Amino acid sequence: MSVIQAYAPTSASSDEEIQQFYDQLQQAIDSIHKRDILVVTGDFNAKVGARSTNKYVMGSNGLGEQNERGEMLVDFCQENKFAIINTYFKQHPRRLYTWSSPDQSTRNQIDYILVQRRWKSSFISAKTLPGADCGSDHQLLISTMKMKLKRGGSSDSENQPDLM
Repeated sequence: MSVIQAYAPTSASSDEEIQQFYDQLQQAIDSIHKRDILVVTGDFNAKVGARSTNKYVMGSNGLGEQNERGEMLVDFCQENKFAIINTYFKQHPRRLYTWSSPDQSTRNQIDYILVQRRWKSSFISAKTLPGADCGSDHQLLISTMKMKLKRGGSSDSENQPDLM
């Protein structure tokens, strides 16, 4: 399993800076062995919204309205065959928002867990822990993944040559 932690430029950044971020993220993804389970997490500073624009990329349990950066993220996920995990699980709104403004008047979902679509069904939950004190204006985002792994290759005893 490989995990990439990403931090996208803020919404005040230029389109060129955002494109550079996605180019760097693509390079990191391309460097991961194809057999690895790849999870990309982080602050994407994008709102994908509650309406599913692509059922293969996101569920219908996002928060708010999609913005331009959210559209870019959905397109990036489509190109890389990723699913945005925290949009697939129905949660109370307080367990969906991942960022709060300092005065608590604005709350958005801008942090996401992305996983290759073939592993989407391995995730059984994703939510924030709004009461966790993590010293940030972001909420702690957690997910639970359940997998059954098969042993690869032969056991050592099967690889031993016969000495007769």
